[in-house]
Parts: sequence; structure tokens; C-alpha cells
Amino acid sequence: SINAEYMGLFEPFIMNTLGVLKKFFGDSSEEVRIHALRTTKFAMQNLSGYGVRQVLPLLLEGINDKVWRAKVANIWALGNMAYCAPKQLSVCLPQIVSKLTETLSDTHPKVKESANESLNLIGSTIKNPEIAETIEILIKALSDPFEQNKRGLEVLLNIKFVHYIDTPSLSLIVPIIEYGLSSRESILKQNAAQVVGTVSHLIKDPRALLPYLDGLLHSLKIAICDNISEVRSIASKALGALAKKLGMEFCDRILLDIRQILEDQKSTSVERAGAAQAFSEVICNYGKEFLDNIVPKILALTRDSRPHIRESFIGVFVFLPAILNESFDPYIKGVLDHVIESLADDNENIRNLSLRVNKILIQKFGLQRKELLIAPVREGLLSNSWKKRHSSCVLMTEMLDVLVKDAKRNKEPVRPIFVEHSDVLALFHILKYDVSEHIRLQANITWKMFVENTPKELKRLIPHLMNVLVEIITQEGDLGDIAKICITAFVPKYADQILKEILGHLIKLKEQYEDNSNMLNGICLTLNEMARSLPHYQVTELSLIHISEPTRLLSISYAVFCLKKK
Repeated sequence: SINAEYMGLFEPFIMNTLGVLKKFFGDSSEEVRIHALRTTKFAMQNLSGYGVRQVLPLLLEGINDKVWRAKVANIWALGNMAYCAPKQLSVCLPQIVSKLTETLSDTHPKVKESANESLNLIGSTIKNPEIAETIEILIKALSDPFEQNKRGLEVLLNIKFVHYIDTPSLSLIVPIIEYGLSSRESILKQNAAQVVGTVSHLIKDPRALLPYLDGLLHSLKIAICDNISEVRSIASKALGALAKKLGMEFCDRILLDIRQILEDQKSTSVERAGAAQAFSEVICNYGKEFLDNIVPKILALTRDSRPHIRESFIGVFVFLPAILNESFDPYIKGVLDHVIESLADDNENIRNLSLRVNKILIQKFGLQRKELLIAPVREGLLSNSWKKRHSSCVLMTEMLDVLVKDAKRNKEPVRPIFVEHSDVLALFHILKYDVSEHIRLQANITWKMFVENTPKELKRLIPHLMNVLVEIITQEGDLGDIAKICITAFVPKYADQILKEILGHLIKLKEQYEDNSNMLNGICLTLNEMARSLPHYQVTELSLIHISEPTRLLSISYAVFCLKKK
């Protein structure tokens, strides 16, 4: 009566009053218990936010009472807090549902029954009609998660939502989600992560998510590190949807959680991959200005001295192109400039990631940004690092394949592609004689993919072949050796068809670079290797080239000596 008469004025005394009423929750007299519970229910309906915060700990503590009747009464009182005003409800429901869910496993049947009734009481306040129709299934999922969680998640996934999700609905859905995300079954993790994405879109007020944020972020953080790639992918997208709903206010907090995984030296490659995808999904939600600011910082980290940092942040560019699509175009050049050198990294994981990033760029932007993408890969074909040469072989093969498939799709001839990229085909032929077996194998595969008639194609490619061979034969290390092996292998084999063309082009080069001692040196070294490998009757044709005395170097003299000796 006092509470009804004075409403809010009585609230400062509610703690003491409730403390007294609680003593009667377990009274042997049913009439006393009913009056105590009725008074408690009435008080609950008029509590302010402050009152809820004061009363809730007392009721939650009461659930641990050893007397089962008192425990049941406290559970009943918690259930009746569902009748609080919506603002107060959002404060108390997360803790209430969590505690009630725990008591569902109590050994006393009356306690379990009371907890189930209280959850139904909370369910009765749900205003979302789609959730209200499935309340029985959701409570079963809460009461028996081991058997019913999968069913609960499936129901949530299959609902065609028309209305926003309200606070009571959220209080029942989130525990089901968290159980699914912590499950060992990958299908439950995937379904739970999908529900997170759905719920994030259907919350009208982002603040309704705040009481659950710690739990959801913790669960998703574990899920993005899962061994199953599908789980990592869906969880990352769910985290992105959650970040989008929460807005920039929580950006730093979410990214900090993900960066802890990315920057932890103990993280595995799988965990870094999941965190990289989640990082990508999150940062794409904040607009172009945000991306323009953060992408250069990520690129700088791809050149960090620590291998695990390089691996983590190169991994981000595995996912960004697919998320941003055409909007990624402004960042292509910067990514190429930073990532292409990692093709020669000593760390195999970093090399593979760099290769993957470049493949993705070629597959996604190869037609629109052909020249931009081809240039660094063409340069990589003549790298001093065999690792980079091999990766460049793979990437250039991918690029040619993209161009050929596009031409066939549009019913256009493919021959112009190889004419346009004759220099690339010439490089592939040279790399067929690489000192690395891996590169020789890849170059041979590529050559057979795109060249039908080798003698005919070589005759056409003579200018490109000889330009490269003359240039690299003077270099120390692998490239010089490759040039020599190539000359001694293919020139004798195809001499009858192409020797005159080779000599003709070398004469042109000699005339063109009369004052360039390095190129003249290359010409003579080329002649020297040819003289070593050709039969005697063909060596005489080499005398067509005359090197003038003022430009004669040691290697030139040696080439002339070899010619005379032959």
C-alpha cells in the first residue's frame, strides 16, 4: 500500500524492504509466500534504473540460497523484472537470463520448473512477432543447449524478419549465440556467427547490444581463429556487421582486440589469417576517408622487420580486394609496390601470402589494370632471387590465362595477346633453362600452354630473346648462367631454322650500341657461347660480326679467340 501510494518516494527503502520480503520467500505458509511475492512483483514494476541496479544483485544472490523454496521465489522475482520499463529492462535482462539459464540445470525439479516459467515470463514480453512465435523453441535451446542449440540456431536463421529485434528478444537470442560460438561443432559456430550478422542488422538502437558486447566480442574473437576456414570467414563477416552497427565509437576497441592476435608472435598462421579477414571486414565499414588513412599504415607494416608482423598485415590484402571490389582500385599500386618484394622473402608463409595477394589482384583487376599489374611481374622474371623468379612465373602465367580466357569468352582471337606480349613469351623460353628445377618446370608448363609450334614461335621471338640474352649474360650469378645455358641449349637445336635471324639481329644490336661497351661485351659473350656449342660448319657464319678494336674488351678478345680456334 505504501509503495502504491508514494511510488518513487518509497524506492530508497526498497533494498531494506526486499531484504525483509526475501525471508518470507521460503516461508512454510503458502499465504505468506504469496503476499511476499505479490508485494515484490508490484515493487518491480515501478523501479527506476537506479532501483534496478540496487535490487538485481540481491535477487541474483538469492538464487544461491540453500532453501529450494527461497531459490524458487528469487527466480520468480527475477522473472517478474521483465515487467520493468523498457529502459530498465535493457539493464537487467542480460544478467537475469544468464542466471536463469544456469538454474535450468539445477537438481531440484521445482527450481528447474520455476526457471523455465520465468524465462517464459520474459518471453511473454517480447514484442517482435517473429521471435514470439518461436519462443518455445528458443527456451528449449536455453534449457537444453547440448541437444537443442542447433535447432534454436536453425530457427533463428530461417526466420524472415519484418520487425526490429527488441530487448527481451535479444536477451534470449544472445545466450544461444554464445553457446553456438563456443561449441566444438563447426556447423554450430557457423550458424551462430550468421545469427550475429542477422541480429546486428535488425537492432534499431545499437545501445541495446552494449550489455552483450564483451561476451559477443570474446566469442567471435575465438571463432575467427578457428581451424575451419568457413567458420573464420563467417565469424569475420559477423564481426564486421557488429562493428558497422556499433559505429565509429567502438572502432578502436574492436580493432584493438583483433590486432592483439595479429601482433602476437605466438599466433599461428591460421589465427593470423582469421584475424586479417576480421580486420578487413571491420575497417571497410567506416568509409573512404578512414581507409585512406589506415591503408598506408597497414602497408608500412608489410615491411616491418618482424616476420610475424609482415605475415599478419600482408594477409589483410588477401581479403580487402574482395570486400571493396572496384573501390580497391586506388590502393592497387601501393599494394604492388610493398608486397611484390615479399615474393623473395626468406619466410615461406610470407612468400605464399604475397603470391596469393598478387594472384587475387590479377584475377580481380587483370583486365582493367593490365599494364600496372604486368610491369612488376615482368621485372620479377629476371630477378636475381630464384624465389621471386618462380613466383613471377606463376603470376605471369595467371595473367596470360586471364587475358586468354577473356578473349575466348568474347569470341576474339587470342593470337594478338601473345604478339603484344612477345617479350614475356621470350622470357618464359629463357627460363626453361633456369638453374632452378622449380622454375624450369613452371616455365615449360607455361610454354606448352600457350605455344603450339616452338620453331615458328622462336623465329618470331628472336629480337626479344637476343635482347634479353645479350643484356643478362654479362651479369654475375644465376642470370648470367641462365643465359649461357639457354644459348648452348636452344641455338644448336634450332640453328638450321633461326641462326641467320640470330646473327642478323646481333649485327643490328652491334650497330645500335656501338658506343656501349657493356652491350658489346654481351654480344661477344653470346657469340662465344654460340661458337662453343655450334658445329664447325656453322661457326664460320659468326665471322659476319666484326668488333672494332677501340671497343675490344677482354671478353671480346676471348670471343674472337674462340672463333679463330674453332
